[in-house]
Amino acid sequence: MAPAIFQQRTRKRPIDESSKFPSQRRSKRHCNGSSNVPGTTPGTAPGTAPETAPETAPAIAPAVFQQHSSKRSSNGSRNVPAMIPETTSAIASSNTPANAPSMAPETAPVTRQQLSSERYSVCLCHPKDLANIPNQDVEVDYGSCARNCVFCNHVFKKAKYLRKHADGRCNNSRGVKIRARKERESKVGHTFYLREELPSSTIEPSLSLENGIVDNDPPPVQLIWTPLNPCGSKIDWMRTLVVPFRYTVEELPSKLSWLDGRELEKIKKELGNQFVVNTKGNEQPDVHQGVVTMQILKDISNCKVDIRAWHKFWKAFVEQDETKVMNSMFRDANGLALNTVILLHWTEEESWVEDEMCQFYMRLERLRAYHGASIRCIPSYTEALQARGKIQDIRALNEDAIKRKQYRPKTCYPGGVCCLPTEEKTVHKRQDSCGGAHVLVKTKGQRGALTCSFNPTMPMKCMANGPLWFHQEFVDTIERFGEFRAFIVTEPDPKGLRGRKGKIVCIAHTTWRTKDGAEMHVELVDDRTFKNINCEHLTRKGLEDFFLRRFEYLRRRHDWKERWATLEIGVRMDAAISPVIGEEGFWLVEATRLYFADFFSDFIHGEPKYRLCEEIAHSIARYLSIQKR
Repeated sequence: MAPAIFQQRTRKRPIDESSKFPSQRRSKRHCNGSSNVPGTTPGTAPGTAPETAPETAPAIAPAVFQQHSSKRSSNGSRNVPAMIPETTSAIASSNTPANAPSMAPETAPVTRQQLSSERYSVCLCHPKDLANIPNQDVEVDYGSCARNCVFCNHVFKKAKYLRKHADGRCNNSRGVKIRARKERESKVGHTFYLREELPSSTIEPSLSLENGIVDNDPPPVQLIWTPLNPCGSKIDWMRTLVVPFRYTVEELPSKLSWLDGRELEKIKKELGNQFVVNTKGNEQPDVHQGVVTMQILKDISNCKVDIRAWHKFWKAFVEQDETKVMNSMFRDANGLALNTVILLHWTEEESWVEDEMCQFYMRLERLRAYHGASIRCIPSYTEALQARGKIQDIRALNEDAIKRKQYRPKTCYPGGVCCLPTEEKTVHKRQDSCGGAHVLVKTKGQRGALTCSFNPTMPMKCMANGPLWFHQEFVDTIERFGEFRAFIVTEPDPKGLRGRKGKIVCIAHTTWRTKDGAEMHVELVDDRTFKNINCEHLTRKGLEDFFLRRFEYLRRRHDWKERWATLEIGVRMDAAISPVIGEEGFWLVEATRLYFADFFSDFIHGEPKYRLCEEIAHSIARYLSIQKR
């Protein structure tokens, strides 16, 4: 179902009080609650002329939608007025008696684009009242029955609480102004309209749709998971990525429905021992976290799930002729395009150079544009580029901290004037880095590969096309207390943003045992964690609330679909203890997408070790609507 898009007005509406057509003014209902619009006969839908209308009729006027308070009829039943478009033609208006009272308020004529073909339920207390939503420039009038915010779906006991919420407290209605007005036939209504000075061109609301999710993409019939250029180590050496099994290969078929020895041998042949080891009969297998997640997804979904080695997939997808690619991978036996999702996985952030990345996404776009392929990739190009570059992620977290007046370390971005010239110690970070790699603590005067300049009159350093270095204010709480890493997935919630809300699966506490960062200690956060590090004023509940608030903030951003879309499945959020006393207690270090994140399954879970993989697999299935019924 297509989402309803609220967009900024490009100009003010012209005022034309001399207009003789009622269709150029907003409709009002009769005080008895009936849906007859002046100029129409009973049983005739608004916007259609009576049967006696001549063949030639003036153009239909654009539409405006209103929802007024419901009235009770004499028998006590409720006549529910629906949100209806005013499309009364000039012929219909000519049939209206000349002395009939005008039912339209004195407002300016309204221009609207073509109506969408979808119909939406807007009022929660009247779910059967549907309305067409225009593609642009929506203005919705609420009567006294209005209780739910169309921008975030929160429900309120009174309409006045809704007005206060949407007028400044709703994160989704930023730039939307609420106007209360008195009407003769109804109680106070609330009109939502967009401010003209908004820098953003679109606002996408969270309407209460039938499935609770605003999404145009059909469920895929095939899903391809491919890990990009894996590292050289065997998976049993990669302790933060491995999922060990206590069952032997011979015992697997009787214990698990989604894994057996034959499947392990097949995956090992395809991907190598960087993903699967110990596949003999009496051995206990060690399997990569991504492989485990895909095997569970294959078992719980009605979608074909393929695991492909990256070098084979690259050769088949990029190096072959486009027509051969379509016929061999993305069309069925009848020549019809297969709805396909490609899931990319980074074992290391450096595993994909930018030129290859551009080639891959260019081929994807060409197949869609020139061959009609129905393919989408997770992550999208813009999100993958932002996650690798890190700068825009940091800016987003800084914006949130500034808005809440909370602490975050100062960041000096590449290529500008240095904003940390007096700091005795700073943390140097590189784009396209992974984990602790390319994160260095340097003292004042150690510039390394930084491209910022101390003197604004001096020319900036020439920046190469490759990954850039930047530096941040040093925060000693990471070194003293470690980091807290929360694994968050989404679950259905009719009141949540886009029909979902975040759920914390588990939180890992990580510390470095050696100063050079060579050995990491990982444990599950529990009620004793903060007591053990002498931070009794902090609690696990407070940490969970902090993570969920920051998670919802990122999901509500105006650029969520282009740069944060994978958060609809889940994310790993990393936080540290704030050095400023009296604040929330934590600051958000980064939001690590799941296709970048180590799961620490062997450290934070008891048996079975695959519990986090299972949660993520179910979240993917819900997001793509491929779960078995």
